[in-house]
Amino acid sequence: MTPGGTRSCGIRERIDRPSARLTLGEIQAKELTVSCLRCMRGVREYRRDLIARWGADALWRGVGQRLLNERCEIRTGRHEEDGCWPDFR
Repeated sequence: MTPGGTRSCGIRERIDRPSARLTLGEIQAKELTVSCLRCMRGVREYRRDLIARWGADALWRGVGQRLLNERCEIRTGRHEEDGCWPDFR
């Protein structure tokens, strides 16, 4: 437990995988990584480059999804099945 009575996150979560609910401006990591649960592909980008492209107020969940979708190779033609499935764990 941390001061204040909340559980601390694992080291991997605090460093490598910030919460998908945070904005790019709230994240402290220099590099951000998101991977796809469907095709197992990963994308790693510098936070400063993402802020320059989408702004500090952009949610990491939306940015991560867009990063995967830009390079997605799985296209079926059905909206429900197209694209990557981001893993923010």
